[in-house]
Amino acid sequence: MAEAPALEKIKKLGQVLTPVEIAEFLVNWAIKSPNDTVLEPSCGDGVFLRAAIRRLMELGGASPPESISKQVYGVEIDSEMLEKTKKFLLAEFSFVPTLINADFFDLEPPRGQQTLSNLLKAQRIPKVDVVVGNPPYIRYQSFSGQIREKALSTALEEGVKLPELTASWVPFVIHAEKFLKKDGRLAMVLPSKLLHVGYAKHLENGF
Repeated sequence: MAEAPALEKIKKLGQVLTPVEIAEFLVNWAIKSPNDTVLEPSCGDGVFLRAAIRRLMELGGASPPESISKQVYGVEIDSEMLEKTKKFLLAEFSFVPTLINADFFDLEPPRGQQTLSNLLKAQRIPKVDVVVGNPPYIRYQSFSGQIREKALSTALEEGVKLPELTASWVPFVIHAEKFLKKDGRLAMVLPSKLLHVGYAKHLENGF
């Protein structure tokens, strides 16, 4: 019975764990330079963060190594998960990247003209060279209420009107694109539905 609340939270937040090999493959493709800045917008257990830090170190990243913490950003809505991830990172590297406990849809990249509120949020994450990760997957049947409204509104701001049957990963990826610099690289685990559902056409056309 003790597992029930944890399973319910996983389902509610759409948390998906990624095998190390897949995270490393995507990260190694996306990170080309020791100076690249990296964002993982749903960092979960930190598998992509760890792979990104290792990759930057392999490429001869910042010295001392802990300076890499200013190049790598992780966002996670689950505060309990984020604390566990922080401990894992400290144990392996003796430092942590810039970690933010927030709903990713509440964060905005820097823009030319914005309110003071958005400016304060945007200062926490600049535009980056690389976005990596495995977006939360909540089926449209459970993707409802204020969370869905916020996500669909965010997509609409980018000129993408998504239908009611949209799953959570689509607006999430659209929002993640906003944090990329010009010619930035996005490497994310996406479901095969990308190839045959109408609501993912924007992503299909963008890649």
